[in-house]
Amino acid sequence: MIIRMPVKADAREIFDRIRNCKGIDNCPGKSSPYPIVLRNYGQVEIMVITEQPNKTVREIPESEISERLAMSTSRKYASGELRKYLGDEFTNSIRHGCGKYYWTHLIKCPGQIREKRENEKVDEEVCANTYLLEEIFVLKPKLILSFGDHPSGWILRHSSLDKNWQDYVKEEENRAKKGDFKAREMEARLYEIAKETCIKAEDGRKYETKVCFFYHPSGRNWRRCRNDEIFNALKAP
Repeated sequence: MIIRMPVKADAREIFDRIRNCKGIDNCPGKSSPYPIVLRNYGQVEIMVITEQPNKTVREIPESEISERLAMSTSRKYASGELRKYLGDEFTNSIRHGCGKYYWTHLIKCPGQIREKRENEKVDEEVCANTYLLEEIFVLKPKLILSFGDHPSGWILRHSSLDKNWQDYVKEEENRAKKGDFKAREMEARLYEIAKETCIKAEDGRKYETKVCFFYHPSGRNWRRCRNDEIFNALKAP
């Protein structure tokens, strides 16, 4: 199911719709909805997509969520790793709700994407099919950074790219280590290793953008060292 938005929908509308969601049929958050949206009312250039807010986010007062996630340095969670990879511009965008970065999730409610629920049918992609496509079409990012298997698989199913997402990670790693960049700054180099793609919605809409794929940034994922290698190479003089 994809809930259609008005033709002239804007960022404020999609942010409000996500925050006010009470759950969708078969969505992972249906039993205890607590949708997280890190609003950005600036000109979004780079959209960062991870799998799902950690369940510990439920313990943070809503008014403090953006601040706490932006300032986290714990490598145990995705927020700390993203801050390390992307630096102050990412931190400031999330903290202040403006700037070039927008961080969102495949599943909006905090939890554990890999938990199995007894006697409950769960569709891990219904949340993304309802909201994430709209975020892309409304915010129109020039570049998407996709972290982890679930969001990357979802993007590939809606895009014109046709390989396994991990194959793209390997290409990005090789390109970054080769180091023959035209650009001098890390963000510009991200654009150089990204792949052009067309994101397609079920209602026929299309949006051209670039995508980079990375492993899940949680400190629990040993493969994140591949992300470290890519970003270290991108930041090299």
